[in-house]
Amino acid sequence: MLLFAAFLIRLRDIETQSLWFDEGWSAYAAEQPSLIAAFNADATNPPLYYGLLHIAASAFGTSEFSLRFVSLLWGLPVSALTVLLAQKLAGGRAGLTTAALALFSAPLWWASQEARMYTLLALLVLGCAFAWERLLHRPTRAAWLALWTLECLILYAHNTGPVVFLWLNSVTALWWLSRRSFDKPNWRLWFAGQIGVGVLWLPYFVGRFLLLPGANSAVQSSLQVSEVLPRLLALWNSMWSAPPISLVEGLGQSDAPMLVATLILLLCVAAGVLASRRLGVHILLLTAYLVLGLALLGNDLHGRYLVMIAPLLIVAAGIGLSRFALPLRAVGIAAALAVFALSLSAAHLPEHGHDDARGMVRYYAETLTADDTVLAWSYADRYELAYYWDRLSTAARRVTLPEGEDLDTVALLLPTSGRVGLNVWYTQRADYRGMMGCLLGHGADAAPLAFTTAGMTNLLYDRAPASLPVLRDVDWTFRDGSGVEAGTVRAVGELPAFASHQSLCLPLTLHRGSVGADVKAAVIVRNTLGDPIAQIDAVFAAADQRLTGALPPDERAAAFPLVQLPYGAPAGEYGVYLRLYSERATSGADSVDYEPPRRADITVVGRDVLIGMWRASEGDWGVQEDGSAPARLTGHEVVSPDGSVIRNGEVIHLTLIWEGRGVSEAVSLSDDAGRWCVESDSPAGDVTGARREWHRLRVPSNAPSGEAVVRVGGEVIARYTVESAPMLTERPPADISLDARFAEAGALVGASLPDQPLSRDSEPVMTLIWRAADVPTAESLIVFVQLLDGGSNVIAQSDSAPAAGARPTSGWRAGEYIVDEHRLHFSSRAVPGAARLIAGLYDPLTGRRVLLTEDADFAVIVENVAVE
Repeated sequence: MLLFAAFLIRLRDIETQSLWFDEGWSAYAAEQPSLIAAFNADATNPPLYYGLLHIAASAFGTSEFSLRFVSLLWGLPVSALTVLLAQKLAGGRAGLTTAALALFSAPLWWASQEARMYTLLALLVLGCAFAWERLLHRPTRAAWLALWTLECLILYAHNTGPVVFLWLNSVTALWWLSRRSFDKPNWRLWFAGQIGVGVLWLPYFVGRFLLLPGANSAVQSSLQVSEVLPRLLALWNSMWSAPPISLVEGLGQSDAPMLVATLILLLCVAAGVLASRRLGVHILLLTAYLVLGLALLGNDLHGRYLVMIAPLLIVAAGIGLSRFALPLRAVGIAAALAVFALSLSAAHLPEHGHDDARGMVRYYAETLTADDTVLAWSYADRYELAYYWDRLSTAARRVTLPEGEDLDTVALLLPTSGRVGLNVWYTQRADYRGMMGCLLGHGADAAPLAFTTAGMTNLLYDRAPASLPVLRDVDWTFRDGSGVEAGTVRAVGELPAFASHQSLCLPLTLHRGSVGADVKAAVIVRNTLGDPIAQIDAVFAAADQRLTGALPPDERAAAFPLVQLPYGAPAGEYGVYLRLYSERATSGADSVDYEPPRRADITVVGRDVLIGMWRASEGDWGVQEDGSAPARLTGHEVVSPDGSVIRNGEVIHLTLIWEGRGVSEAVSLSDDAGRWCVESDSPAGDVTGARREWHRLRVPSNAPSGEAVVRVGGEVIARYTVESAPMLTERPPADISLDARFAEAGALVGASLPDQPLSRDSEPVMTLIWRAADVPTAESLIVFVQLLDGGSNVIAQSDSAPAAGARPTSGWRAGEYIVDEHRLHFSSRAVPGAARLIAGLYDPLTGRRVLLTEDADFAVIVENVAVE
């Protein structure tokens, strides 16, 4: 009756879900022409399960139902054996409660509906426990043979087989020690049998098992102390619930009801362990060895691996329940039913179901033709896609990209014609750096169309890339603030003359330096005004997807940013720059930008290196317009330094989007009272479809306080309050008098310093006094203040526009004085001793320093400053 009920429960909806990746392996093995071929179908798993499935498939076929029905059949005797083991350990009443728990075991139900070996593992583990218990009391020849046979089978059934071998030997050793006797089980027979089992497993151990850590591609992270409790709770939860999850994920909020129910079952297990301590040792050791073994193999701990332990837990909980009064037994069984019911409910949610390969291949069959290609990553063929490919009459060509290979290998497999579908499978981190999206997007006219099913997305590109990126060699070494190499960029992509609407793949190769953080790239595109209009961030990683923080020094990594200009960008030249940074610096800061090389053959803006100029032709932005429709303003963005308040010399940045056909209109910033007006330097342009324009409007240096408006044509699009800075005409007092005349800006006439010596643990504040030139600068310059040690190394620094940005040099008025405070920040390289204090100005767009009239590019404030 128990078996029939378990059969009906496990049979329900057995065909509902698609085969997923691992089940695809099973189907592939089942369909092999011979038993030997089935044994060798999966080089990363032992052959027993595949061989047995192949034999069953020759009788029942390879439909989804047939493949999974084999797992169901192995799961049925598990329920029966749990009852027998409970009765053997604790009597008949324990068998009844165990039967109820086994009937509604969510892990056994789920595993019975997957074409994998997990119910077989549960059966073999339970058989080993049963045979071992028999050896303690009635060590018959049959019991010995059964144990050795089951050990051999489990070693050839799954890579966790050695965990079972280790578990059996450990509990035997503990039993001998606790009894101070080596008679039961007999130590001679035990060691002879274990040696025999090891010899029989040796061919697989040498031929395949030793290669497994290198074959597994999981990128694992270290366990933080704060994660221990959530992981333990997730581990316990997964021993009772389904669908199985990776325990790296821990528990979410929605798991709380499930956790309450499983904690009730924990009390039952605890009571069962008190009644049968050997069973508790079995569970504890088997779980510990499983966690350790998976870590050594390089696998994440997933709930599917815990199915082998579930029957022992069921026995323990059943024994514990049998010790309670009837009402408490009812509570325990109700908790088990609640877990099962919640598992059934969760199984029907898309986020918990199988990856829907069937739905994805059906989409391919309905959408693609024989001229099209589907690309999919894997360390082997994507057998779950292959299973449905011919069954659903899919005409497109399917290409499996070899996981762990780099650009030179993958490029040879890319199609040259037709549409291209890129299958993105979330489970596998095969293209973390986005190489395929970059390559397929190179020269693309539009973003790919996305189609998503459970567990995967297809990105459909309307044509294969006409060309692939070409790299040129460079030698750019970036360093952190302490001078430690973050890495050396050795190659960057060329900038072809694409249209402005097309995307551009820009591969970058980096040789890792000594910085231990994960290095990332930011590719920044600037317009003709020098303003950044696009930024694309990409991670550097090796071909096996290891980030730079996990690579040895000088190991090669690559990043694949896909550069796209914003909508409506007109034809013209765009500067493309590279910045390297880390989001989590080793110093503890949230992020750090690395210092680029400073050489005559390299153009550097701030910390960005110029890769080159992108000469973009007129783009087709897909705007369908009536030929007679005039150009009209459809969008705008106005950005100023301080919201609705503007000051002398400050710049308002204006972005306009025009659509239609005609000429865009003039842009101006003017005083409401008509006292002043400035026109944008950027001329109006022809609009044919869509056009983006960038404008800069600078408040005149002599603008009085009042109200001002931004106009496009005759339309007001923004209003501002002008706050004219007070004009200081008398020279403020200063500790040090200077007369350092900068050719373009004015003169540094004084400075005041805090008391010496300067402490490296502080942020000393110093004040500069500037006298404006007769004409304000065309651009707002940056003031730098630096402390240099005896080797001219910068040990403290401040960079900012004058008066923390409140008095830009472009707003200075003839003859006025400007008080400019700076807070110095010491570098970690600073040491006690004498230092020289200097100051100067530079253009933030080019990094070029402003020269003094005597051709120096900085002024010395103090020659000898004491630093402690």
